[in-house]
Amino acid sequence: MTPPPVTVGFVLSHINKSLQWLWFAEELQARGVPHVFVLVETARPLLADDLARLGTPVYVLPHVGFRSHLVNVLRCARLLRRHHVAVLHTSLPYGNLVGLLAGALLGIRPRLTTCENPSWAKDQGSRKQELIDRLAFRLAHRVIACTALAREYLGRTFGVPDSKMTVIPHSLKVSDYEGVGRERVERVRAQSGIREGDFVIGMVARLESWKGHVYAVRAMKRVATRHPNARLFIFGSDGPARGELERCIEDNGLAGVVAYKGFVDDPIALFRTFDIHVHVPINAIVENTGINIIEGMISGCAQVLTRSGFSYDLARHLENAWVVGYEDADAIAEALLALIADPELRKRLGAEAARDARRQFDYRVKVDRHLAEYGMESGPAQAAEAPQA
Repeated sequence: MTPPPVTVGFVLSHINKSLQWLWFAEELQARGVPHVFVLVETARPLLADDLARLGTPVYVLPHVGFRSHLVNVLRCARLLRRHHVAVLHTSLPYGNLVGLLAGALLGIRPRLTTCENPSWAKDQGSRKQELIDRLAFRLAHRVIACTALAREYLGRTFGVPDSKMTVIPHSLKVSDYEGVGRERVERVRAQSGIREGDFVIGMVARLESWKGHVYAVRAMKRVATRHPNARLFIFGSDGPARGELERCIEDNGLAGVVAYKGFVDDPIALFRTFDIHVHVPINAIVENTGINIIEGMISGCAQVLTRSGFSYDLARHLENAWVVGYEDADAIAEALLALIADPELRKRLGAEAARDARRQFDYRVKVDRHLAEYGMESGPAQAAEAPQA
């Protein structure tokens, strides 16, 4: 008798909308791999609705405070048992804490965790996050880093054995970024208050201090003097650096030039509204990946980047991006002024970035490599060649 197919359980947190996980679910569904998602969140995320529309079983466990963790571990364990989960994959703080504890209680093997941001605990001085990370790396049988730099950091800082880790980068569903209709772009422009004649410098980054928003804001003081139609619009989920950002805008007299626009539910169309994309984390390791870097690449955006996350290896100055130093508002201003003045340079950098993204990132390969870590066959959609980590 043929054994029933193995069910994979995913337990995640701190996510609103995620194309990465949605594409993952779509590909698993296409390959006939049973799976279920459990999301630990303070409010129902858009990802839950996206997964439900796909027909994927999805549950949202409400987090309302510290006491929620114990209740959610028990709830999660019941859900994993109900769906006969045999492979567990977790990510992000409460997804790791709740999911891995529930999986350990049930004796699920293998248990895997994806480390989205290896240095967050240290950067924020968070003892609580450090404890969660250390527990997660102990309970997980396999630790997935998204870049080679992150793998090195986990070994050096947390003592995660190299034999326990693998590198699997984020990926793109290239077809989703092609043929984006004008009506989608115009809807995002209207939703975001982008006016005719605005030269749009876009940032897509949750409001965390390590994302470097304030350096881009300070750069706009020089840029706006030379180019009154230039606007810096910041997109992404709200976060703890909201107050710092608002004070920086006010202190530099940029209320009409810089604006936080919040979360946009169509990130693919959003990048089509940008003339320049800026992503400037404050050091090499603080940005574990930066999915918006490769989204900007595939969208053909001219980008101003610090070497952090994906851009640490991907960004080549004046070939596929303009690379600046960390925490350097003057360098960001120089880059923006040069790119605004040279549309041909913007076009060339964007075109080369798009070619690089198509060549190096394919979401089907990402699924293949995860299934191998799960101890499962890749299935009929197996890609021919994996990108280099």
